[in-house]
Amino acid sequence: MSYHIKKGSKEQYLAPLLSYRENKILSVGNIDIDYNNNTIICIYKNLFKDFKEDADSIKYVKKQNKNGFFDPILTIEYTNGKEKVLFKK
Repeated sequence: MSYHIKKGSKEQYLAPLLSYRENKILSVGNIDIDYNNNTIICIYKNLFKDFKEDADSIKYVKKQNKNGFFDPILTIEYTNGKEKVLFKK
């Protein structure tokens, strides 16, 4: 399950909300809205990792554009307490 927005006939994927397998929740996500900066902050936390190298959590920051949709400006992955910037605009 994931967060999506729809405007007219266009739709945009924003971030993951929940992943599960065989009635077991594997990860959860949430979105915080920063109305002052027109951004959303999505944090996705893995509750169970398949591999030791998998991220503990991922943070997405997206800024609203003139069309009402969101463009990524920052993606950070956290693994074993270490921060790794995957994308920065």
